[in-house]
Order: sequence, then structure tokens, then C-alpha cells
Amino acid sequence: GDVVVCHTSSIFGYLADRLDLGGDATTNDIHVVRQALDEAYDLRNEIMRLVYLFMEACRDEQEFKQKMEEHLRVGYKKFYMKFEELYKRSGGPYLLGASICVADFHLWEMLDQHEIYAAKASIPSPLSSAPQGTAEFEFISRFHKIFKALPQLKKYFRSRAYTLP
Repeated sequence: GDVVVCHTSSIFGYLADRLDLGGDATTNDIHVVRQALDEAYDLRNEIMRLVYLFMEACRDEQEFKQKMEEHLRVGYKKFYMKFEELYKRSGGPYLLGASICVADFHLWEMLDQHEIYAAKASIPSPLSSAPQGTAEFEFISRFHKIFKALPQLKKYFRSRAYTLP
């Protein structure tokens, strides 16, 4: 096409406008979507701080493992609690209730990356690490499962692209 867009936030904004996935401008939805995108980006930045050596948060593999385990035990919770509340308010399964929005894609990716990191570190899943019989993150856990089961995305989840690091 004729349009080139770079940077995660700009790309999501472009897709939201182009595909009508940004929420209704006449309601509060548009602000909920923008807030969730920004919060997902903040969670992403927490991970980037750990994986990019030039940021000097982790100077070697051992330090990375230690700090990632710490993040997967407690660091993620402040973000997950905010997401849980947003999805709970909407009634789910998506951020805007029954309608998928652009923020659902970004958040799903962040949740899934945390699940993958936890599995590799042999740490309980952040989405299901609550004590037996409780559901600390019931709404975002349900969202994660429902989104991954969408028929439109099955081909991607079966592809090699999904398994890339």
C-alpha cells in the first residue's frame, strides 16, 4: 500500500482506525481502548527492560533468569490487576464486552508471552497461579483462552510464526 507506519503504538492506532477496532468515539470505549493499549505497552516495556542487555537491567543470562522469575512471581501483578478490572467491567470476554478491539490483540500477545516465559522457567502460569478453587485473574484468563480459540486465528496458531521466540 501507500502507507508506511512504524512503532507499536502508531501501528495499533492505524489498525484501530482502518479496521474500526478502536472503540466508539461517542462513548467512553475509545478511552478504554487507548488506556488498555498504553498499559499493555507499559507491560511490554517491563519485559524489554529485562531482555535488552544495553539497558543494563540484566547484564548476563543468570541475572536475566533471576529478574524474569521475580517479574513472573510478583512484577506482572500490578498490570494484570488493572487488566482484570477492565475486562471485568466490560463483562468480557473482550475488552469492550462482546466486540473485539485492537487492544485485545496487544494484551493477548503480552499475556501469552508471559505464559511462555513462565513455562520455560518452570514457574506456575501467571494466569492460573492462584490457590486451588480461586481465580485471581478470572476474566483475563478466560479472555486468553477464548481469543486463542478464535477460528480466524487457528491457522496462525498452528504456524511456525507463532512458535518463533
